Amino acid sequence: RDRARDIARNNPYGKKAKRVFADNFIGTGITPEPRATSDRLKKQIIEAWNEFAMNCDAEENLDFCGIEALVIRTIFESGECFVRFRDRPASEGLAVPFQLQVLEPDYLDSSRNIELANGYIRQGIEFDNSGRRRAYWMWPRHPGDTAYYRTPLQSTRIPADQILHVYEKERAGQIRG
Repeated sequence: RDRARDIARNNPYGKKAKRVFADNFIGTGITPEPRATSDRLKKQIIEAWNEFAMNCDAEENLDFCGIEALVIRTIFESGECFVRFRDRPASEGLAVPFQLQVLEPDYLDSSRNIELANGYIRQGIEFDNSGRRRAYWMWPRHPGDTAYYRTPLQSTRIPADQILHVYEKERAGQIRG
C-alpha cells in the first residue's frame, strides 16, 4: 500500500494514472432520476438531492462529485476505502440531516483479531457466526497522527450499517481490498 501511495502521489505518471482512472470510472457521476408520478414531487426530490450533494461532506470540503472522486482515488492508491454515514442533528440546518465521511483504510484497526462467543473479528471487521458483517473497529483519528496526541488511540465499534466498505472482491473469502 505504501509503495502504491508513493507512486500515485509523487510520480507524475502515477498521479496522471490516478486522475485518469477516477475520471473514467466516475464519468458524469451519479445523477438521480426520481420515479415519482407527480412533477411537483420529482422537483422536490431533485431539489433535496441538489441540496444534499452540495453539503454531503462531513469535512465540508467537497460536494458529492468530489466525494465520488475521492473514494475512487483512495481505492486506486490503497485498494479499498471506507465511507462513514454521519447523522446530523436538525440544529445544524441541513436540508438532509446526513453527511458522508471518507476514510482511508488506515482508520480500520486491522490488529483486532478475536474469537467471540457469537462471532469473530478479523482485521478489524466484526462478523456474526454466519459470516455477516456486524461492525467495523475504527480509530477515532488517523493512526499516523498519534505523535500529535498525548493519549493513545482506542478503536471503537461502528455498526456495519454506518459504514460503506468499497473494494473489489477478487476471491472467495476476501474481506479487505
